[in-house]
Amino acid sequence: MAIYSFWIFDRHCSGSVNSKNNEDNAKLLFGALFSLRSIAEKLGDTPEAKNTLTSFSTAKYRAHFYESASGLRFCILSDTKTMNLQDVLKYIYANIYVEHIVKNPLSPVDFKPGSKITNQRFIRLIDNYLSQI
Repeated sequence: MAIYSFWIFDRHCSGSVNSKNNEDNAKLLFGALFSLRSIAEKLGDTPEAKNTLTSFSTAKYRAHFYESASGLRFCILSDTKTMNLQDVLKYIYANIYVEHIVKNPLSPVDFKPGSKITNQRFIRLIDNYLSQI
């Protein structure tokens, strides 16, 4: 299993983690996720049973998607053979993001467009966690 990239999108569509990720790619990925999520919700059987997007696959990669209750969107791009990474994304949100960004009084929670998360401990924990998978 190979993980190609990790993205966090906020309400500004900022890909706010990796400074090496291209901003144009962030906008394209955010648009694809937003559109596919809207389509999935509208194609649900009934209004009570909401259909949600968790991943989609192309010929070259699989995008795994998790949206938190606060509206943050977490996405991992991996190879096509990788199975569902919902538990990984939930763990990242609950145990790494909340603990090191939300509960950190020195870290901004609402990022300006184009800004990145610069908390080195957070970045190191994400790198270590994803490299173990």
